[in-house]
Amino acid sequence: TSDHRQVMVPSGSYEAMRKAGVKGLAAAGVQTRGMWSDIAPARRQQQEEPGGRSRRPVIVTLASADAMRSALKPLTDAGIRVRTLLTPAAALGALAHLRHSSGEVGAIEAYIALDEMTTCVALVHDGMLMAARNLPWGYLDDRGAQPRRREEMATRLVAELAELFESVSGSGAGSVSQVCVCGGLAELRSMTAPLMERLDVEVEPLDSLFGIDTARLPAPADEFRERSAGLRLAWAAVADTPPPINLLRGRRRLESK
Repeated sequence: TSDHRQVMVPSGSYEAMRKAGVKGLAAAGVQTRGMWSDIAPARRQQQEEPGGRSRRPVIVTLASADAMRSALKPLTDAGIRVRTLLTPAAALGALAHLRHSSGEVGAIEAYIALDEMTTCVALVHDGMLMAARNLPWGYLDDRGAQPRRREEMATRLVAELAELFESVSGSGAGSVSQVCVCGGLAELRSMTAPLMERLDVEVEPLDSLFGIDTARLPAPADEFRERSAGLRLAWAAVADTPPPINLLRGRRRLESK
């Protein structure tokens, strides 16, 4: 579980902007105690203010420190040194960043990752994460037994995207030009029609091996091809290095000091 909010902070060092971002969220009533946090630029331009001061929009990411420690414990107990910790939304941001080289300048895109019991939706502007939301439901029903109907998922996703877009509509955001869908849902392309019908924008399923060297897939290669939509997010998170958001960044900087 994580939270991603866009805020304006005075330009300065990383640590000063991170503290200002967290403080701004705390003032807005967001729970910040006991949370790990990180920031990433939300847009490329700074905003100049009278007096020569400048502010810039950043995405502040928060996640429960206790929950993160619990999730990492099996890895650290095994002797693995974890250097980077991403949220699903940050991984979607990495995916968008890798794909943006051929995208439309200034475009706002929505990215959706569908898993069995969870879903993540994110808005991306010029390949940079604007806002995101984790949803406590996936493509299986609440008991994890039966697949949900495509129409039900599409209706829920449209409502969530509209609410998420409303949260950033006052930050110079235009309209969403494209929706990209990935995740472990079988026959992912079956989600394109109901989403296009409700959103009236292009919907692209990320279920191909575009950008991946198919000659070097590990065996069994056929299984990797079949699971490419589900693995795409993990591949992007690893390939986009260094990641814009890393929940261990602040702790590592503190430890190095």
